[in-house]
Amino acid sequence: MRAVTTARVANGGSPTVLHRPGSPAPESSLRCSGGKTGFPARRLFDGMPKHKRKKASRVGRTDRISALPDAMLQHVLSFLQAQEAVQSCVLARRWRYLWKSIPVLRLTCFRPVNESREFMDYLLVLRDRSPLNACLFNFSKFLEGDGHYVNLWIRYALLCQVRVLSVAFRDGFKCFSMARLPVISQNLTNLELASVQLNDKFLDFSSCPSLEELKMTKCSIPIKEIFSHSLKRLSIEECRFYDGDGARRLRISVPSLTSLQLIDADGKTPFLEDMPVLVKATIRFTRVCWDTVGEAAPLDVCSDNSCECCYSYRDTPAEHDYCYDVSCECCYGCDDNKDGSVVLKSLSAATDLKLIAEPELLL
Repeated sequence: MRAVTTARVANGGSPTVLHRPGSPAPESSLRCSGGKTGFPARRLFDGMPKHKRKKASRVGRTDRISALPDAMLQHVLSFLQAQEAVQSCVLARRWRYLWKSIPVLRLTCFRPVNESREFMDYLLVLRDRSPLNACLFNFSKFLEGDGHYVNLWIRYALLCQVRVLSVAFRDGFKCFSMARLPVISQNLTNLELASVQLNDKFLDFSSCPSLEELKMTKCSIPIKEIFSHSLKRLSIEECRFYDGDGARRLRISVPSLTSLQLIDADGKTPFLEDMPVLVKATIRFTRVCWDTVGEAAPLDVCSDNSCECCYSYRDTPAEHDYCYDVSCECCYGCDDNKDGSVVLKSLSAATDLKLIAEPELLL
């Protein structure tokens, strides 16, 4: 007998795929649920309708899946999108409240933020405060008023002692602005960010003693320092480094780092402080970098009119070329690094090193 049959709706609609209990569900039935559903978001949380409960109670087959322990069922639900996990409450009375304690909160369908706002409003009210192993947010477009909601969801995850937090956007060249609030968590171990604009408050990890891995992709980083005693793995890909006045380079101070990946940075080469336990490092600067000798750099000029670096190369003090003295603070913004190295000295302990850069790049 065939395990899967096809039935056609009487009014000539599209075919509906039916499957026998125990056989894999069709791929089309596992679609991500967005905010534009045929019923209000609150209906997701109502549980099984009464008429369906009576029908289900007449089925004489043993429900072996529902007999599994709560922890195992919640582990299975954690692989679903949050909307799909909530919909499991209609399966049977046994499943009605399992979604409230699943260890992973997953919204990763890359839908616009506003399509998830109503659903998340109900979720934050009805879900219990059980700890989260992971919270994963992937969105496509965002509007000006969406920042408040996303930052609120992030704070909720931190209150639930989340260990792995991922926030990613895919909206062209736009970057989502993080709230100017510090990340305070004793439990956070992994943080992944993509296409967000960061600030000095959010990247202050002094209150994150367990943070071990930080990954940033296509982020805007207008700050002066990244500091963490506990960080062991750091990955920065296609990010832009600059501070408010554009005059000083980003300082990265992570003394416990064992793995570093710095790929295609835009802006001034970051200054790496000592990394005595570094094992593996991959450094690649193939995009336009402001530290290439002779490149025009959009830097502010100093207040000394006699400074040749700031005032002699151009008719107007709007921008200037770099000189060849790497100890020049006006050009290279690194007055405490007189030996002329911003990266190489810190990589000396690495046993596995890959370095790709322009010939005249300051390293």
